[in-house]
Amino acid sequence: MIDIKDKNGNLRYSVEITDKCVYYKALMEEEYVLLSFDSDTLVPFAKVDYIETEFGTFYAVYIDKPKRTSNGGYSYEQKFHAPWEWLRNRIAFYDRQKGSEKSWKMTQRPEYFLDIITGNISEAGYGDYSFDVDENLTEMKLVEFDATNIIDALTAVAQAWESEWWI
Repeated sequence: MIDIKDKNGNLRYSVEITDKCVYYKALMEEEYVLLSFDSDTLVPFAKVDYIETEFGTFYAVYIDKPKRTSNGGYSYEQKFHAPWEWLRNRIAFYDRQKGSEKSWKMTQRPEYFLDIITGNISEAGYGDYSFDVDENLTEMKLVEFDATNIIDALTAVAQAWESEWWI
């Protein structure tokens, strides 16, 4: 069983693990646990509901609408995302000149971009992150951002240097 809890840690619903329940992780794309289950009653999921698994803690970032079943119940396919998925909801701002620009471009080495991105993560209240850059990635490159969310900004930087990122 996996317990789905609300933001205060109270049990919202317990789901029996079946072969329809899936853990999925794609590097630089997404990481989630999909819980597929049926219920006789409507379960009132809310954003920030969470589950704890052997892979870590996962959160309901988006609420999926259940389908009605022929017996009057509900069929659910609810995804619970890794904590870093919240960063999709935040724009990567350039704020090095006493202002916040959502559209910007810069020619620099990858650590300069990552310094800006980790600063955005911290400013958004998601904690302090550090980064490591392969010592062979020393070339300066142009990367452009136009109201780009933090996850897509990380991907743009990684693609510019034909590299990858992970959290």
